[in-house]
Amino acid sequence: MHDEVNKILAVLTAEISHILTDNLIGLYLTGSLSYDDFHPDKSDIDLVAITKTFPSAQHLEALKLMHREIEKENKKWSQRIECS
Repeated sequence: MHDEVNKILAVLTAEISHILTDNLIGLYLTGSLSYDDFHPDKSDIDLVAITKTFPSAQHLEALKLMHREIEKENKKWSQRIECS
């Protein structure tokens, strides 16, 4: 239904899993995508990552860089991808 969003979600899932490795418990979709009220022209992509321990400074920096790169490659979604 939302091919572009699904591609971004696949990249986010792969990259977050790669960065956090075994510290990642789960990655969960929240917000309008999770309750079928998503509007491609105005909605955010919202995710929550649950970890075993608070990520290290190195992991947090890698996540920030990953987030910037994804937004850079997907200008339409710049400032509209929220990961907690």
